[in-house]
Amino acid sequence: QFYRPILEELTVTRPEHFDFVRPEDLDGIGMGRPAQRRLTEALKKHRLGLKSKNWVYKILGGLAPEQKETTSVPDNLLSLPEPEGGLKCLIPDGAVCRGELLGSGCFGVVHRGLWTLPSGQSVPVAVKSLRVGPEGPVGTELGDFLREVSVMMNLEHPHVLRLHGLVLAQPLQMVMELAPLGSLHARLTAPAP
Repeated sequence: QFYRPILEELTVTRPEHFDFVRPEDLDGIGMGRPAQRRLTEALKKHRLGLKSKNWVYKILGGLAPEQKETTSVPDNLLSLPEPEGGLKCLIPDGAVCRGELLGSGCFGVVHRGLWTLPSGQSVPVAVKSLRVGPEGPVGTELGDFLREVSVMMNLEHPHVLRLHGLVLAQPLQMVMELAPLGSLHARLTAPAP
């Protein structure tokens, strides 16, 4: 009943936007005080349950108390959307064999790999591994890695490499489709034939 007025008149599109909505604004769209109280209670429940229901914490099982001191997960990571289809695939560590190094970035390295499916079939893949320091993954690198996982899980496009799954070992690894012709950067910067 109030969905359209909240969306169109108050331009509230995310739960965080309600932080800037006053009771007078809700009165202006015809929402009574009891409905406003119910909305406030629902928002409180949403905020309290956000951290525990976040898919990152479901996968990693939260952080151990000793890890919280050395590894901090950025607050904006807690607001990542849960993938619509859930996890694509949790891949056992032994099912992926890493080969030659393809490249490295700011938070990890990429290897050519071979993923052995339960059926015995082998699939060529790219394995992106999180770079780990002496005390474990650094908070910003872990946050960037998990943010990329979140984005890749929700992408389905013929021109974007597909995320096959995630290996929950140390280090964390993303198993992705292997670009058959190599990196786009190398192709674009290569001299013309």
